[in-house]
Amino acid sequence: MRYRTAIGAVISYILASSPALAQTGAHLEFIDTGTPKNGSVVMNGWHGVIVRVVLDNGAPITRINLGGANGFGGDISGAMAQRWTDPNGQENYTQTSPGPLTANNSFDSDFNFDSHLLGTPAMYAASSSFTEAYFGSSLTKRTGLPSDGFVGYLASPFIPQGADPIVYGNGVHLGGLLDINPVFQSNAIDAAYVVTDSGFEVGVLVSGGDGGGFASGVFQLPEPSGFRVVAASAAAALFRRRTRNVRAQTSAAMEALDTRVQLTVPAPTGVSRH
Repeated sequence: MRYRTAIGAVISYILASSPALAQTGAHLEFIDTGTPKNGSVVMNGWHGVIVRVVLDNGAPITRINLGGANGFGGDISGAMAQRWTDPNGQENYTQTSPGPLTANNSFDSDFNFDSHLLGTPAMYAASSSFTEAYFGSSLTKRTGLPSDGFVGYLASPFIPQGADPIVYGNGVHLGGLLDINPVFQSNAIDAAYVVTDSGFEVGVLVSGGDGGGFASGVFQLPEPSGFRVVAASAAAALFRRRTRNVRAQTSAAMEALDTRVQLTVPAPTGVSRH
């Protein structure tokens, strides 16, 4: 596994640092949908952001690799809000909602307050897998929404605007290997919905047609001067992948889509009511 993850890091580094491949490969688009809402309930200070993956050559996307079981790919990481649950009502929030879910802040849903991968079960082949994990503390007071014994609205610590992208690795991680069923294939796919009050990073390997490419980028909430998307540096991407190898033992294990949509993982460490 170490050998495979090392190979994945090298490939990601080469793809990310090659202008020629970047021009003919893939890119990301971030769509800010505004304040997350569910009827009259709103999450003030937070934004729901759709992550769109695009193949530049117009070919239909067949696979979105956000960190497959073989160690290749990337992930989504950063300051995110989550809606986790405890079926026993004891505030031990271990049941996640990594997706696929359709909530994207375009209609009322409690999952508009949750970061997750987008879609329906029919969209993805049975070989697909989805993960969600914290690599730091999680706070129930940060979202402004009241948690109870069964439902917890959690968030990783705030990350200041302009922070080095490496810092995003200490927040929430979304990942998976998404094989797209033919009827849903397109050259542009909305892969994830992320709820953030500061920023997050995306790295992804995209496949389709006769090729594909690596895309990476950072979304940060607008400064007074307006929206900006900061591309992650190749050196930072390589460093992150090395640190992820060390963290791999604590991340949530991937699970096949046809087993269940709701994924249960160990409770996040350092959950605080403050």
